[in-house]
Amino acid sequence: MTLPSALRTELIGRRYIDGTEEPQLQSDGLTNEVWRVGRVGVKLFRSAETSPLFPNAPVAEWDALHRFAPTGIAPTPLDLFTHRGQAVLVYEWANADGGEVSAKSLGAILSRVHRPADVGDVGRDPHADGTAILKECADQSLWQLAPERVVISSPAVQLHGDPVPGNTVQTSSGLQLIDWQAANCGTAWHDIAIAVSPAMRIVAGLQPWTEAERRDLIRTAGLDPETWHDLAPAYHWRMACHCQWRIERGHAAYQAGLVAEIRAALRSTNQVA
Repeated sequence: MTLPSALRTELIGRRYIDGTEEPQLQSDGLTNEVWRVGRVGVKLFRSAETSPLFPNAPVAEWDALHRFAPTGIAPTPLDLFTHRGQAVLVYEWANADGGEVSAKSLGAILSRVHRPADVGDVGRDPHADGTAILKECADQSLWQLAPERVVISSPAVQLHGDPVPGNTVQTSSGLQLIDWQAANCGTAWHDIAIAVSPAMRIVAGLQPWTEAERRDLIRTAGLDPETWHDLAPAYHWRMACHCQWRIERGHAAYQAGLVAEIRAALRSTNQVA
C-alpha cells in the first residue's frame, strides 16, 4: 500500500516531511500500515476488527511513547491527529542495525517497561482472556484443552502489550520497542507470556526460544521461571485461542503457531514429551 496522497499533503503541511522523500512501506501489517518518510515514521491506524488479545489504541500508544521515549526504549512521539476518520501517529524513526535480539536483552528491556502502575494490585485470568477470544471463533475445539482458571494477583505494572519479534528493534544506541498500541497496565506475566510464545516466534519466521532461553528471558525480566511453570498451561492455551481467531480471518501462517501452542500447553502439564 502506498502512502495516501491526501495524507502526504497533510504531513507536508504539518512540516514533518518536505515532499521530496520517498515513503517506504515498513509494515503492511495485520492491523495498521507504517511508512518511513525521511526522518519520521508514519503509522496509519486501521478501523478494522482487532484481536481481543491485542488492542489497537492510538491514544494508549501516544501516552506510552511519552512515558518511555525519554528512557531510550521507545521512539520519540511527534504528533497524533485524525485524517479522514483514521488516527495517524508520527514519530522519530530509529534505524535498525540488524543486530540479533537475544532472550536476555528482551527480558532486560521488559524489566524497564514494567514500572509500577498507579492502579494498585491487579488480577488477570488468562483463561478468561482465552474465553473472550473463543467467543469470536466458529471452531470451538480448543475448549477440549481448556486449562483450570489461574488468577494472577500481583502489583500492577506498565505493559507494552505486544512484545513480539516484529516490535523489537536493535538500534545503534540499544534495543527499542515499537508499536505500543496495546500498551496498558496489568501483571507483568501478560507481556512475558507473549514474549515467550512459540507461535509469535514462528509467525515471525524464527525458531521458538529454547527452554534455557525462556528461563533467561523470564529471569532477566525480574520474574521467577518456576512461577511460569504453573502459569504456562493457561497462557499457552490463551495464545492458541488467538491463533485460531487469526486463522479464521484468513491468516494461514498461524496454523503452525496454533500447533506449537497446543504442544507447549500439553508439554507444560507433562502430557507430551
